[in-house]
Amino acid sequence: MSIVTMTKCAYCGEPRGDIAIRTDLKDVYPDTMQPIIVDFVPCEKCKKAWAEGVAIIGARAYDKNLHGKIPKSMRLTSSNAPDGLVPDGGYLVLDPQSNILKHFQELGVKNTSKGARIFVDPEILFEISRNATRVNSGDSD
Repeated sequence: MSIVTMTKCAYCGEPRGDIAIRTDLKDVYPDTMQPIIVDFVPCEKCKKAWAEGVAIIGARAYDKNLHGKIPKSMRLTSSNAPDGLVPDGGYLVLDPQSNILKHFQELGVKNTSKGARIFVDPEILFEISRNATRVNSGDSD
């Protein structure tokens, strides 16, 4: 059975405006299909928001039991996660002059300039969001 469904952004969860054809489904009713994530390319809304400051993005090391069968070629690369990273937990965008980014620099993060992207554990993202002056944010499903 093949089903056509809408896609959604892996970072903010909003519909991306394109479609995907699912051929791997059995016994699914088309009217119950939810939008799906097909890749980790940010939508236009996220790209625009990230360009306004430094994007702090929630991501976890790939775990087959947690994330299912995500091809390695689709995962985000990281020296700290040999199997790659998977976006998980939304994002927030900080002003490049934020004191929080000074802490990242002290920890060895080299690029904290406007347009940079920093991937952190979702729990760290949550703590940062409680204490940060945001430029913009997005919440993932």
